[in-house]
Amino acid sequence: MSSPATGASPGRAAPLFAAALLPLAFLAWRLRFFVDDAFIAFRYAENWANGLGPVYHAGELVEGFSDLAWVFLLSLAARLGAPLDTSAHLLSACCTLATIALAADVLARLPISKVARYGGALTIGFSADLAAWTTGGLETALFTLALFGLWRELTREGGGAFLATLFGALLVTARVEGVLWLFGVFAAVTISDRARWRDSLRLIVPGLVAFLFVEAWRLYTFGEWLPNTVHAKAGLDSETLGRGLRYVASWLVVSIIPLIATALSLRALRSPAAKLALSAGILVDGGVLFALLSGGDWMPFFRFLAPTVPFLAVLIAAGLHGKEGKADWRWGLPLLGCLSAFGLHLLPLRARVALDFRGFRDGYETELGRLEKARRNIPTWRWIGRALKEHAREGDSIVLGAIGAIGYESGIRIHDRNGLIDPAVTRIAERVRGRSAGHERRVSRQRFLRPPLNREPTWFGVRAVKRHLSSPDEFAAREAASLVMRNVIASDARDDALRDSCIAEVAPLGDSDSLLLLRYTKDTAAARAYWERALRDDP
Repeated sequence: MSSPATGASPGRAAPLFAAALLPLAFLAWRLRFFVDDAFIAFRYAENWANGLGPVYHAGELVEGFSDLAWVFLLSLAARLGAPLDTSAHLLSACCTLATIALAADVLARLPISKVARYGGALTIGFSADLAAWTTGGLETALFTLALFGLWRELTREGGGAFLATLFGALLVTARVEGVLWLFGVFAAVTISDRARWRDSLRLIVPGLVAFLFVEAWRLYTFGEWLPNTVHAKAGLDSETLGRGLRYVASWLVVSIIPLIATALSLRALRSPAAKLALSAGILVDGGVLFALLSGGDWMPFFRFLAPTVPFLAVLIAAGLHGKEGKADWRWGLPLLGCLSAFGLHLLPLRARVALDFRGFRDGYETELGRLEKARRNIPTWRWIGRALKEHAREGDSIVLGAIGAIGYESGIRIHDRNGLIDPAVTRIAERVRGRSAGHERRVSRQRFLRPPLNREPTWFGVRAVKRHLSSPDEFAAREAASLVMRNVIASDARDDALRDSCIAEVAPLGDSDSLLLLRYTKDTAAARAYWERALRDDP
């Protein structure tokens, strides 16, 4: 294999590291954000640190997360008293920093031209996807480090057992599908160079042992072989595959870097680094296959495919060198990878709309637009959660779809419509056609009142209102309540039945803010009368 152990001196990695780090740091700062799902991990981690175990609700052992290693690391930060939002960003930044260092070392050792190596470094530096998921609050950067780090050890002459063990263990615990990637790395390396299969097998064995240990712990702790989040997903069908195809197609034309790698792939396979390029390309294809079969993801900047960026860098670097060793003008192509970070695109809007994979009611969103919406939503949801914590009494609960930030900040019982933290909901959740990726299966709010759930949540919904409300019967409160109810019904027509089982409740917070809540009531007549008046007042 054209391995990282041959070619340029490792000392030449420093300028490549800088060439990748500087633009990526700028992009990461520009695109810093949190996604709501990160706060699910935060709540699990905080409870674990406080001695309650890896639970969302005290006393209920349900694995409602898919990133065990990430939750565990955050729990260590919580034990030290560190704020989890800051800790998540710092951990992600450190993981990306380490990934850049490993990638720079690989590029420096490739038997290709200097210009081609810098083209690979710029691929990493100008990737909007990698930059965005250097933040986000989820395990993406950790998973990327584990995947690329293990691959580097398997392709490196004299690959270290310690690092292979570390990266293999992280890989199988950073994501629930990590063990599949463990075998994927082994397959990619051995397909490209059969002579390395014995060494590669030896280096992945510790990762397999770690996987078996985690499975035993999972069975002992939760009584399940798989996290509940796996059961909560929609499964494989034609709609999932169609969404996955649009996801991958959007990634190609929006991120641009994968399109460049595709165009240069034949040159890469004729370069002196051909075997390493083939191995990297197989793992990129593995990421594409996973995205296809899973149906993609609703989050910004292609979270499922961001871990392929360092492999794309190797493929592009080899492709820039080609057979002749002349990178010419093509070295600058990776700079196009940052366009989406500024809302710029090569493909016209109409074509991008045709590839929309999210399925939101509001229609197509750019990656930057989706990220900016998260920036607006998360502070509001965290404020709502903190306000709920002040307003709620012991035993109060609320029905939510987005359970992250509100659930974390409030600490109250959450009835999860998507069933991520609730196996009883998971068992009865139905596929809702046209819903956003990853949230296809859910139950309506009113479903919690009926068998087999038979629950009585305190509230069915909540909204922040930027004005002082003192009574649910004042006109401004009825106006806000009617808007909330219309949105509830628009998102799920089955919840029209809530007009018989809830009324508005207001919680004034200071002189200019209030919470508007949909409170459960058994007084059907009072509920009907309230909504008839509220909806009549709001045309």
